[in-house]
Amino acid sequence: MVVMGVAGSGKTTVATILANTYRADFIDAQDLHTPSNRRRLSQGIALTDHDREPWIAAVSERIGSGTRASRPLVIACSALKRTYRDRLRESGPAVFVHLVGERWQIVDRLGPVTQQRLLAPLLESQFAALEPLADDEEGFAVRVTAPVSEVVSEVVRRLAETPVPMKSKRITL
Repeated sequence: MVVMGVAGSGKTTVATILANTYRADFIDAQDLHTPSNRRRLSQGIALTDHDREPWIAAVSERIGSGTRASRPLVIACSALKRTYRDRLRESGPAVFVHLVGERWQIVDRLGPVTQQRLLAPLLESQFAALEPLADDEEGFAVRVTAPVSEVVSEVVRRLAETPVPMKSKRITL
C-alpha cells in the first residue's frame, strides 16, 4: 500500500498507523532520497523529475524486494505523478491511498509559521505537479479534514469492503 499526497497531508502518520494495523513493514520514502535531494527539500526547494529519478528507483526497489519476500509493505510516498506511480507498480502490486486536502487545509496542518514559510514553495510545486489517481489506477482518495483516527478507519473500511483489484474511487469524510 502506498499512502500518497502532498507534503503536510499526513502520509507518514497515516502510513505508520496502517503498517501497525496490518503488521506490515513501514517505509518512509522521504528517507530514500539522495543526500543532495534531502538538503534541497530541507531548504524548501522543489525537486525536478530528474532529481526524483534515483528516489523513484529506490522506492521501486523496496516494493520489488517486499514483493519477492512476500512481505506486506506500507509506504509513505508523495507519488505525485502518474508516471511515478506507474514505475512503482512495475515493481509489484500496489494500492494507492491518496490523502486529499485543499491548500489552506494542508497549510493549517503544517503548524508553526517558520515551517509554513519553509514548506510553502515546496507545497506549491507539489500541488502544481499533483496528478490525482485516475479511474484505471488501483486505489482511492480520502479527505484529510477528519481526525487521523477517522482517516485511518476509513482506509481500513475501504480496503475491507473493496475486493482487490479495485478501481480508483474518491470519498469524502
